Amino acid sequence: SAEAYDGLGNVLAEQRRMSEAIAAYRRAIQIDPKNATAYSGLGNALAQQKRSEEAISAYRRAIQVNPEQMLAYTGLGNIFVEQRKYTDAIALYEKALKAPEKTEQTQTLALIGLGRALHAQGRRNDAIAVYEKATQTTPDYAWTYIYYGHSLVAESRFDEANQQYQTALKLPLDRKMKVGNSHAIAHNGLGLVLQRQGKVKDAIAQFEKAIELDLSYEAAHNNLDRAKQLLAEQSKPRILSKRG
Repeated sequence: SAEAYDGLGNVLAEQRRMSEAIAAYRRAIQIDPKNATAYSGLGNALAQQKRSEEAISAYRRAIQVNPEQMLAYTGLGNIFVEQRKYTDAIALYEKALKAPEKTEQTQTLALIGLGRALHAQGRRNDAIAVYEKATQTTPDYAWTYIYYGHSLVAESRFDEANQQYQTALKLPLDRKMKVGNSHAIAHNGLGLVLQRQGKVKDAIAQFEKAIELDLSYEAAHNNLDRAKQLLAEQSKPRILSKRG
């Protein structure tokens, strides 16, 4: 059954067993070469392994088989964002959002991708509006609040950004996206907000929490080092110059 192998691929992908997931999706496609969802799943798994060109081929095949395959448009858009092809990515997300067969979850993923592409183009207020819509579509999805917070920080709307990161931290930890651990990234974002507000000690505590959750989180390590340097500079006694 192609559907059974497709489902198996989804379960294996959820468990981050990507090589096995890829094998399951390929078996589904072998049984039914017109199974668009299996091609989309294959594209997602290949993208997780950073095999971008293979993933692009899988997504394009999914769209060829079913031009209304929303997940394929979204997945392809995500790769184009990574490749800085933002205009092409936006067009794909818009196609995904127009697809008649969509769930709240798939719509939210397309909205997040669209927001990321708009933010990267410098259209941060447009991105903020998209993220607001995404929070209304799926209120319990942590990544929406995280990216929402990022755009608010870029607009120096720190109190609002703080609120978005805090909301993400109240939701269950999510490791589904390639970027990593949702709680670690929310703590890191919160640390940046606090540092911009001059609360360096509180920022350091947030960066340390991020690292505790994800020891490999390079950005949090770098932010922690910079925050400690800033705190050390602030703690230096000021020497007043004597005149006359």
